[in-house]
Amino acid sequence: MKKHTLQIVCFDNPCPANFGGVIDVFFKIKGLFEAGYHIVLHAFYSNRNDFSEVEKYVEKLYRYKRDTSGLNFFSMLPYRVATRQSKDLLENIKASNAPILFEGLHSTSILYRNKIPNKTFLRAHNIEHNYFKGFIKSERNVFKKLVYYFEAVKFEIYEKHILPEIDEIISISNHEKDYFEDKYRKQTHLVTPFHKYNEVEKLNERGEFCLFHGDLSSLDNLESAKAIVEQLKEIEIPLVIAGSICPKPLEKAIQDIDHIEFVNITEEEKLNELLRKSHINILWSFQRSGTKLKLFTALHTSRYCIINSNITDHLGLQNLCILIDDISELGAKVKELFNQNYEYSIERKKNLPMFTRSALTEKLTEILN
Repeated sequence: MKKHTLQIVCFDNPCPANFGGVIDVFFKIKGLFEAGYHIVLHAFYSNRNDFSEVEKYVEKLYRYKRDTSGLNFFSMLPYRVATRQSKDLLENIKASNAPILFEGLHSTSILYRNKIPNKTFLRAHNIEHNYFKGFIKSERNVFKKLVYYFEAVKFEIYEKHILPEIDEIISISNHEKDYFEDKYRKQTHLVTPFHKYNEVEKLNERGEFCLFHGDLSSLDNLESAKAIVEQLKEIEIPLVIAGSICPKPLEKAIQDIDHIEFVNITEEEKLNELLRKSHINILWSFQRSGTKLKLFTALHTSRYCIINSNITDHLGLQNLCILIDDISELGAKVKELFNQNYEYSIERKKNLPMFTRSALTEKLTEILN
């Protein structure tokens, strides 16, 4: 029997659930629906305008078109916030006294100049100003560096203005939880990302190659891919880099290396096939920004996982992987593991159930109630 109503303000349409932030949102909504919640979803969108899949799990849906005009770069608000403002959102929120879960700091524009009587929760997907500072380090284009710099500065100011208006914070990693607790003295909870997996696949002992996959339009993923290529280019072990685009710098880096190839993936099943065939998944990040969702994909559907601590700071997940933080050690570790047969991981089967949708939903409902 449905007992609770929750309003969710989302930075984008959760469908299709095909990148980190919206995967977390979509499977969170699905989990809450299964737990008996009435969900009132307020979603901003730009070109992702098909909501049919998420409508199955929500009681009511409000859509708000983002204003992505370049003029918003000159706003005092961060661009990601300024493009998500709506008077209609404020009126629709006021129509219910149900608590509100804001998905990401960039979905909180209605709190900027308005007092909301509802209880409020923030799902902190990142420490936003640190996220943009990471882009500054990776970016070589001076103009883009300036854009990221101003966005980081604006988010740091905006966070100080908004966080006092939030009742409780739901963080995605330990170090971010510690940051919000220490800086704002707010009740902060750790709930790792929601995802679709419930079972660990039982695969045979040998895979065919190493795999790095991700959105290569992301500077962090691109820099990570290039760094992995640099470490493995002299090692005659097959490496597949998978993504929906192959940026020119990466194309140039691998063009004369026979054992490294780029594979274009536009469909989920193609990625799943690569994961099942890979012997080693290499998950690397130069940005410390929460637990990466692709870790759950690799742990449930593939064999060995080599990670650095920027992929996750959750000890229970790190213990299921091979953890290295010096990328110069990558080549030796890849050679060692590629010569070992993979054995079905009892540890994964034992520990991953605490990260299933039902387990995370139970944890989340305890917080919301």
